[in-house]
Amino acid sequence: MTTLWNGKDMRAQEVLLQKTLDNYVQGLQKGDLALLQSAFWPPGQFCAQQADTVVCQTFAEVLPTWVRKPDPATRGVIRSYETSDPMARITYELHFGGKTFLDFLLLYK
Repeated sequence: MTTLWNGKDMRAQEVLLQKTLDNYVQGLQKGDLALLQSAFWPPGQFCAQQADTVVCQTFAEVLPTWVRKPDPATRGVIRSYETSDPMARITYELHFGGKTFLDFLLLYK
């Protein structure tokens, strides 16, 4: 049975989400800026906690720094997600550069 969300096939949305996350991981694995740019909106924000403060930058600023040290062992797993066309909220566990990150992503089509 196909589950529908707002009259749309959920499987099609899941495929699109997985492709976006694959571009994220492959961009980090290969050091490929174009793949990362296909996954993230350039004016969107990336925020990270550093010591006792939160530092935010646009993806346009931060993505070029991520490709400087490609990591072929990069991998990720979806912990949870919700979709409501045209957006999705994803909790994503990312293993990159010998560290594990828990990403809270808000993605738009």
